[in-house]
Amino acid sequence: MAAHGLGPLAARTEQFGRFKRVVLLVSAHFAEIIIEKLFLDTPVRPRYDPRPMAIRIDTSARLTWWEKLYLPQIVQGLAITFRHIFRRTVTMQYPEEKWALPDHYRGIPVLVKDQDERAKCVACFLCEFICPPLAISIQAGELPASSNVEKYPVRFDINMLRCIMCGLCEEVCPENAIVLSKIFDKEKLLALGGVRHDPIQKWAHK
Repeated sequence: MAAHGLGPLAARTEQFGRFKRVVLLVSAHFAEIIIEKLFLDTPVRPRYDPRPMAIRIDTSARLTWWEKLYLPQIVQGLAITFRHIFRRTVTMQYPEEKWALPDHYRGIPVLVKDQDERAKCVACFLCEFICPPLAISIQAGELPASSNVEKYPVRFDINMLRCIMCGLCEEVCPENAIVLSKIFDKEKLLALGGVRHDPIQKWAHK
């Protein structure tokens, strides 16, 4: 009988299993090294870093008595303050003074009409398809056969909570029917918003 109470065949089987596991481990280790050397710039698994994880900071350097007073820093800060005092101010007194908007300013998108007071939009859906946040929704209607235009927008809704003023709708429109306006004035914004019924009527009560 072999050791550990196992028969000769069982003992040889156990020894072969151990040898097989050792061979597989060694093969996997060498295969990993070969892959790292030939194909990868970084190792497959991180190697052990013998450096300590804690970083020791040298606290032997002390501030001098002049540095403890912080006078150089105070003088430097005051110099910057006095240098800006005598410069020309760029603050505008809005709304008395208004900023001249540049040509590339992009405000809220608006629809435009032609010289005959007709909507230039032909409901081609290009602006709805190109809109990144899906803020435009169009419902098209058909015009009579005698018209030169096939469709017109029955509804043209823009969700301003989604609109990012990217200008893609203006660029893709073949009729120049939608443009990004330069409207930021209160009265013009109120005119665009119209009247909406307020059930609370907070202005009627103290």
